[in-house]
Amino acid sequence: MTDGREDSTAANIAEAWRRRRFEAYFISKLADAESEAAETQVWLEFAVKCGYLPSDIGKSLYREYNAIIGTLVGMITHPETWIIASKPRALPSPPIGKD
Repeated sequence: MTDGREDSTAANIAEAWRRRRFEAYFISKLADAESEAAETQVWLEFAVKCGYLPSDIGKSLYREYNAIIGTLVGMITHPETWIIASKPRALPSPPIGKD
């Protein structure tokens, strides 16, 4: 079963990681990934209820997505752990003895 959600979750995480210099963008992409992962869980439930996916596999995948969502929420809550702080640029020294 592949509806593209797992690809979207991974793609959003990858994009957030590449843009971790920008805190707001980082958080936004992680939130997108969290939403996609939660939607995947809904589709897993449907797949099990409709008989497309064995219950044990569905439960296992659902738990995996719970772990992913938990990690994403932690990263969103504490972005300072993950973002790359930009280095302050040094100002040029003023000329000495020149008026």
